[in-house]
Amino acid sequence: LKEGEIVGFVGKNGAGKSTTMKCIVGLLKPQDGLIEVSGRNIVTQRETALRFIAAQIEDPALFETMSGRDNLRLFASLNHVSGKRMLQMEQFCGLGKALKRRVETYSMGMKQRLALAIALLKKPRVLLLDEPMNGLDAQGVQQLRTELRALAKEEKMAILISSHQLAEIEKMCDRIIGLKDGRIYDLCLEEESSFYCIRTDHPIADDHGLEIVERCMYRFELNGKDLTRSLCEIEQKYHVKIVSIEPSRHDLESVYNEFQEAGHDV
Repeated sequence: LKEGEIVGFVGKNGAGKSTTMKCIVGLLKPQDGLIEVSGRNIVTQRETALRFIAAQIEDPALFETMSGRDNLRLFASLNHVSGKRMLQMEQFCGLGKALKRRVETYSMGMKQRLALAIALLKKPRVLLLDEPMNGLDAQGVQQLRTELRALAKEEKMAILISSHQLAEIEKMCDRIIGLKDGRIYDLCLEEESSFYCIRTDHPIADDHGLEIVERCMYRFELNGKDLTRSLCEIEQKYHVKIVSIEPSRHDLESVYNEFQEAGHDV
C-alpha cells in the first residue's frame, strides 16, 4: 500500500479478505510470508508496528452498554490521544446528541460511524476497513467516500477497503486487487476513451473482432486508430450502417466476473 492511496480489496465470501486483514494487524499469526507496517515486522515488532495502523474488521467492536462518547473517551485514553483530537472525532462521526446514548440503541450505520471515528483517533498511517459501508444509507455512503478520499490526500494515509459493493469500490479507490485461491491479482480497468459501443441497423453475421453486447450492439477497442476511419471500415467490412456510438468500458463488475472465471490478471 502506498502513502495517500486507497486500495479496494475484493473477492468471494471465504476468499480470505478478513483473515488477511487480521494477519496484518496481528490478530492472527501468518503461517508463512512477511508483513511489514512502515518497515516494522508485525510478528517480531508487533507493538511498534501497531502504532502506525488502525482497523475496523467485521462488526464494529464497541462497548454496547456505554455511551458513544464514553467509547471514544476510553479508546482515546488507551492511545494517549489529546482532548482536541477527541473533539475532532466527535464532530467527524456526526452522531451529535446520540453520543450521549448507549451504543446498544444505535443502528448499524451509527455503529459504523463511531467505530471509524475510533479507528482514526491516533491518526494512523495505514487504515484497514472491512465492509465499512454496511448499514449506511445512500447519503452516508457518499459522505464516507468523500471523507476517505480527503483522509488519504490530506493526511497521506494508506487505506485498504474490503467490500462487496463493487460500484462504490470503483468510485472510491485508486487501485483494486482481487483475492482468489490464496493469491492476489491486479484488477485493471480500461481507459474511458479506448473502447466504444456501436449499434448497427441489423445483426452482423461475422462478428470476428467485435464483442457482442446485445442484438445489434457491439463493442470494440480503438487501439489508437482514427475513430471516423474505424467506423467506416466496420460499415464496409460487415455491410451494415452504424446508427449510434458511445464511449464504453468494462466496469469493475464485469472485470471482477472475468477475474473469478479466469483466475489471472485481468
